[in-house]
Amino acid sequence: MITFTFLVTIGFPTLVNLIIANITGVVPAFSYRIQWLTGGISSAVLCIIIIMFTPQVKHVVFDRFSRNQVQDVTTRTTTIT
Repeated sequence: MITFTFLVTIGFPTLVNLIIANITGVVPAFSYRIQWLTGGISSAVLCIIIIMFTPQVKHVVFDRFSRNQVQDVTTRTTTIT
């Protein structure tokens, strides 16, 4: 549901440009830039959403980054008398 809501929300600038083009008969100069920008942003955010909401993919991604952490090693010292 969140993915669908995001896709609909990101499509609003394109819809507004389409309405402006139909009313005036001229495509605004900035409309192509806005369409490419929204497409690029939606692609990037959808990748992150898929990682967060798919348990298997989330597990693989987070395990890959968490196993490279440095852990403290406690050493035991003994004194010889």
